[in-house]
Amino acid sequence: TSISFAMISDTIDSKRRGSAMGVVMSSFGIASVLGVPMGLELARLGGWRLPFFFVATLAVMVIFAVVRWLPETRLNSKHDSRPVIVRVAVADLLSLLSRSEVRMSYALTVVVMSAGFLIIPNIAAFLQFNAHYPREHLGLLYMMGGAVSFLTMRAIGRVVDEYGSFSTGLVGALCFVTLVCLGFTDFFALRMPVPVTFVCFMFCMSLRNVSYNTLTSKVPHPDERARFQSLQSTVQHLASASAGVLTSVILEEGSDGALLHMNSVVLLSSLCALVAPGLIFLIQAKLVKK
Repeated sequence: TSISFAMISDTIDSKRRGSAMGVVMSSFGIASVLGVPMGLELARLGGWRLPFFFVATLAVMVIFAVVRWLPETRLNSKHDSRPVIVRVAVADLLSLLSRSEVRMSYALTVVVMSAGFLIIPNIAAFLQFNAHYPREHLGLLYMMGGAVSFLTMRAIGRVVDEYGSFSTGLVGALCFVTLVCLGFTDFFALRMPVPVTFVCFMFCMSLRNVSYNTLTSKVPHPDERARFQSLQSTVQHLASASAGVLTSVILEEGSDGALLHMNSVVLLSSLCALVAPGLIFLIQAKLVKK
């Protein structure tokens, strides 16, 4: 993913980068449409191990496709006569982290990923045992959400190009907070219908993610994009994993299987989501000055 985003940043002009990010990130929508229902069905037919063997087979196919069809792309470097080799040396890392916009970009990565992954790992259990949504309909639900994400991602990219990351990121954050409070808490007497909640959740995630990725792609210098994106991927995974671990500490399982203390998880997720637009504003202002 980090190398893919680095290639996009190197080959697509910044004025059209939101659209390009939207096109590439629509692959996550396709994965939701096809991957989750397929995984559920494979597990039903051949046990929980079968989806993992299937993913391994797909990985081998991807390796073949990359070697066979992906054209060679040399990322911008001070040594254009040689292929770029990403070296994560201590000096390079310290030089990268010495800039405030880079540190803020990684802080933005932490809050964006944390906001999502405080909720995402618990959605299936919440919908089944708290919202009493039928287990056999989960595959269709993920297909609906993934389809909406795929169909709207390109349009979101164009909106980001037109109005900027801050405006779209702010709208996305406010919509996200409103949605998770209405759909995943008992603060309100009337909870949103499950299909509406899930589809809107996927849309809000798309709106936030395209805004955030488009902005952060403009932070690194041309000769450091690959190492910047690689480190950003590391931060993404650490934030996602930490958020998942934190929810396992906060949440408890009731006697009927329902998740307890979901309100606390949603409040923490909302706090992270609301911090993100402020960081986007600061990073955008820093880049304009440069």
